[in-house]
Amino acid sequence: MTSCWTLTTGEIGMRHQAEGLARRLGLSFVPKQVKPKRGFNLLPPACAVHLDGWATLDGQVPEGTWPEVAISCGRRSIPMCLALKHLSGGLTKVIHVQNTKGLTPRFDAVVVPEHDGLTGSNVFPTLGAVHHLMRQDLDAARPVWAGFWAGLPRPWVAVLVGGASPHNAFTPQDAARLGEALQALQDRLGASLLITTSRRTGAEQTASLRGALRGALPSANTWFWDNQGDNPYAGLLACADVIVNTADSISMCSEAALSGTPLLLWDMGIKNPRQRHFYQSFVERGIARWLTPEVMPGERYPPLDETGRVAGVLLASGTIRCS
Repeated sequence: MTSCWTLTTGEIGMRHQAEGLARRLGLSFVPKQVKPKRGFNLLPPACAVHLDGWATLDGQVPEGTWPEVAISCGRRSIPMCLALKHLSGGLTKVIHVQNTKGLTPRFDAVVVPEHDGLTGSNVFPTLGAVHHLMRQDLDAARPVWAGFWAGLPRPWVAVLVGGASPHNAFTPQDAARLGEALQALQDRLGASLLITTSRRTGAEQTASLRGALRGALPSANTWFWDNQGDNPYAGLLACADVIVNTADSISMCSEAALSGTPLLLWDMGIKNPRQRHFYQSFVERGIARWLTPEVMPGERYPPLDETGRVAGVLLASGTIRCS
């Protein structure tokens, strides 16, 4: 079996992208955490790549047997991935997920969202982000969670709530406006709301969202995950008749599109033009609509599996060989 290391600085979103691609390539992978030393994490990758001892892997200086493939994700993992290629004498094939910050030619392959506008013979663009979910994950979750929510009337509207990011705010007032929009959608469709928040949502925002809804209780046909017990995320994607996604996470939106379920986007006031371009591309392709006071969900569409597609392209091109 071809050996693989996935390199990230430990954030769950980064890990999901690197590990998800490794999984779809059929690689047996070992997650490794890049730990830049104090102050070095502020350096641009193009500078750090020329320095020795700027970071460790899982707290150790990398040495010994090198993997056949290394997949990195995130800006701060770029120098370590390229270091492995150098230390192995070029035997380690290196793939980076996301923008390479000017170091594209040094990688064997770069998998990057098309809205970043990166080009090159070794660049493999995707519509949105690669991620760790597969159709079989949704298939496995469907019967479990369909039974759990069976007492709530359909249609089921899954609501995936993110939070503030470098590109948008998410105040308690914003959360209240989202709650009002969801309540109006529920009334319009005669639907049940199945809501989950994320690590970035915030306690005040969560309370404000709950306060804007009609009780946020099953008796009001609204179910709210309280972060207790099993995570319902895959179940929500598998079972929903409609998905509402806050437009602040390209990864979360890409995962939702794997379901083929009509998608409604709640505008978070994204200021980054490239991210705005991504969401608009989903609208133009018929995958999503913006959540407005009058909007109705669209039709189902072919499930979007960009992770599987780009993995197939990498294997077919011979860029990566798995055994």
